[in-house]
Amino acid sequence: SGLASNGIIVRTAAGAVEARAVVGGTGITVTNGDGVASNPTVALTVATQAQAEAGAINTMAMTPLRTAQAIAAAIAAGAAQAGSAILSAISGLASSGIIVRTAAGAVEARAVVGGTGITVTNGTGVAGDPTVALTIATQAEAEAGTISTKAMTPLRVAQAIAAANASALTANGYTKLPGGVILQWGKVVVGQTSNGLLTSVTFPIAFPTAVRQVLCCLEAPAAGYAGAPVVYTKSATATEAVFVHAEADPGIENVNVIWFAIGN
Repeated sequence: SGLASNGIIVRTAAGAVEARAVVGGTGITVTNGDGVASNPTVALTVATQAQAEAGAINTMAMTPLRTAQAIAAAIAAGAAQAGSAILSAISGLASSGIIVRTAAGAVEARAVVGGTGITVTNGTGVAGDPTVALTIATQAEAEAGTISTKAMTPLRVAQAIAAANASALTANGYTKLPGGVILQWGKVVVGQTSNGLLTSVTFPIAFPTAVRQVLCCLEAPAAGYAGAPVVYTKSATATEAVFVHAEADPGIENVNVIWFAIGN
């Protein structure tokens, strides 16, 4: 009852009040801030079109309209970004592919290309994401060890090692040694005539390069064997050897010949 000022009554302490008014800060306009003449109204302080286009005032708000007007004015005045040479080059590019800047204002269409041991799918990116992968050797290529343009995997390495050290430990078998040396062995029954009988034997595996030597000997004959047999190697290739059993008595029985071949 003792308040003399007009305005919005605000309790400031126990038993104390003051008359207040809503006041506008930066970018805000307040009408009837004390509420005496009407309801207090708070609104944006909106820049005029001229102020928006000038772009010099920092105490007023911009609306979408004022923003559009400012942009239009800037474009008309030449203040917008000038035409870009690089954008013009891109728009004029006729080839499809990955766009690469090659010089100021110049572009080219490129593609990811696979080099030695690399396979690229969709290198231009046109049909899908460029995919880069190793070109993996086949098992045969890994075991041959002659190609230098493909990659090996743990599986291919294991296969190559297994092939390099392969063996067949049987009566007629073979084993591969480091460095490419191959040993082969076996036993064959060789008949005979007075002129000698030829018996060919196919090796368990072919020597990749060549046979180097073939040895043979007579297996111990059965008790009571009375002949004087002679066995020897007549010829040999990478795939087979030919043995001869000669004996003075043409009626003598067949003999077992043990042979051993080395090659690579």
